Amino acid sequence: MDLTQISFETRRLGIHSCKLTNADTLSSLMPAQISQWVAHWPCPLPPQQAQANIASYLETASASLGFPAVICENQTGQIIGWHLLQLRQDLKNSADLSYWIGEDYQRQGFAFELARAMIAFAFESWDIRQVIAGAQLKNAVQFRCCANWACNYLTKPAFGHQCARVMRHVYFSACTKRCGAAFFNIPERDFRRYRVRKTHVHHRINQQAQDQNLQGLPTAKTKV
Repeated sequence: MDLTQISFETRRLGIHSCKLTNADTLSSLMPAQISQWVAHWPCPLPPQQAQANIASYLETASASLGFPAVICENQTGQIIGWHLLQLRQDLKNSADLSYWIGEDYQRQGFAFELARAMIAFAFESWDIRQVIAGAQLKNAVQFRCCANWACNYLTKPAFGHQCARVMRHVYFSACTKRCGAAFFNIPERDFRRYRVRKTHVHHRINQQAQDQNLQGLPTAKTKV
């Protein structure tokens, strides 16, 4: 698989392998408020520095050690941020997931949508067994994002519990803290179990709807 030529879409986002020509746009998206939480992306970020970063990441992709990509909004085609899925050297078949999204595009659910797509890509299209996402403890928003991702894939509590109720479980079983940062581990086995549970839940909901239709009872799709 050529990690320099990957492109796919979610409902609202396009994830495309980065190119050197993306440097100017990425440079314009990097304010101090984002730079303080990410590595290798200073502020101010001159286009030359952004281009050097991209060139380095493209070398990583060429060696099949990482998937660097720009995040685009499907509706406009505008680049709104950056993503990197990179193999770890200390843990076999594990990858770090990192990203940043421009200020004008935050708080719209893009981060969660991106993470779900990239976790699925790691396990289904790449030989990855564990995805690790980290956040600085002082970055409350990113910490909550990572915890929410982990909530979706942990085996316990059962699928369907509200995230607020499983935060304590996530903190102790999926989160390790070091150097002022929190790291959430999502193993492939939990991803697979989540997919199975989700399929079973959807099947049960569909079956209940069919039973209600047979009995003449109103369903979510039936006008009363």
